[in-house]
Amino acid sequence: MTQYWCANFYSEECLSYGITHDLWMMQYQYEDSNGNEFEKYTTTQNWNRLPKIQHGDWLIAYLPQKRSRTKHSFFAIGKIRFPRRPATSENHVSTISDYVSAKLSHEYTSGVVHYKDASVFYEDFNDSWRRSDDPLKRHAQRIDVEKWLYCSAKGVPWPDDLFIPVNEIQRVFFKIEKRYFDEISEQLRVSSGEETYQSKELSSLPNTLDSTLSEEIEIAHAKSQGFLLDSLLRRKIEDYSMRAAIEHYGSQGYDVEDHSKNHPYDLKCTRHQETLFIEVKGTQTDGRGVFLTNAEVEFAGQHPKQMALFIFHSIQVSSDGATLEHGEEVIIQPWIIDQTALTPISFKYDISTD
Repeated sequence: MTQYWCANFYSEECLSYGITHDLWMMQYQYEDSNGNEFEKYTTTQNWNRLPKIQHGDWLIAYLPQKRSRTKHSFFAIGKIRFPRRPATSENHVSTISDYVSAKLSHEYTSGVVHYKDASVFYEDFNDSWRRSDDPLKRHAQRIDVEKWLYCSAKGVPWPDDLFIPVNEIQRVFFKIEKRYFDEISEQLRVSSGEETYQSKELSSLPNTLDSTLSEEIEIAHAKSQGFLLDSLLRRKIEDYSMRAAIEHYGSQGYDVEDHSKNHPYDLKCTRHQETLFIEVKGTQTDGRGVFLTNAEVEFAGQHPKQMALFIFHSIQVSSDGATLEHGEEVIIQPWIIDQTALTPISFKYDISTD
């Protein structure tokens, strides 16, 4: 179940750096590199919270009012992702439980440290950034977000009816209900002047890994059937098929917008009060099967009555790949995904570091 967290940046300087680099950062430790000791109870409470935060949860970038020049508390929202730097043999590995049990200075002070019992949390000691008012504070403890959305320089205020116990507010993360998250998100949307939260969330779904993996599988499948296909030709086929789809829906009286660059569908078609979302697939094959990303499947499942699948198949390609000709249309509308027709063809396997 998705959780909604307020993530305390503690200073505007840290907030600015975190927003710019799409991450949250923390500076809580038992000892620093000079042997100075810090408040152990608070450090323990904050580190023990980290394993509860999961991939896919949402964060609100938060500052206590006393640390905010505008006296506002919330500045952006972001969806948690796994660390951009995945664990490798070159990285250090530890656990939250070991660090909390030892209550000593960090075992590592360089490189990147991943934590086996907190999948989204890591430390980056390679980052040379420091707090300007205290160079010892490097805020190496990090959680990445896909992208900070609705970034408001002035922020938005604390909701009047949101009550969080004092001992919770003092943590680096405290949880709020979804209704408050939605309320704060809407205020940030208005303050930042961006589009609605729901459409922005959906537009962030197609991620690089998902799209790249789909492309690699599609190319391999085409080659196995004797067709010429590489990344460049695949783009040409996509563009060729998009033009065919735009021409088709335009001839039906729709206003057609190309949303393929940043949405989990390709075309948005409107006619009077009707709105359709079109997924376009082009192929040299007979079109009896097409490849979909996770985001495309998820979006189509959320909008079954408004979805259409436009397949442009049997495209003929010249031997040098320079010329594309012909092609046949197959249109499924409404496109209600039959789960039994989906075939899992790839899995992600996490390698244990034990």
